[in-house]
Amino acid sequence: MYALILQWFLRNPDQRNIPSLGRIPDPDDILASVRVEDGRILIDTYEPMPSYRLCTADGVCQLTDTLMARLKAMLKQTVEEERQNH
Repeated sequence: MYALILQWFLRNPDQRNIPSLGRIPDPDDILASVRVEDGRILIDTYEPMPSYRLCTADGVCQLTDTLMARLKAMLKQTVEEERQNH
């Protein structure tokens, strides 16, 4: 008999120290966690990891291409908004 897991937390680590398949990343490598229920991410459950470190013994933060592109877009938007407000 198999148990079907319908709820869990999805941990989002950076890419500098990728854990083995099925393993939980080190706490200082986890950017954030979200709860998943019935295969859907519950956005309201987003929790940044307070123990995350930008720089560890394994190196500096390494984001996925998707996260890096999103970060750059948000930074550009913030710079433009600040320029317009000053």
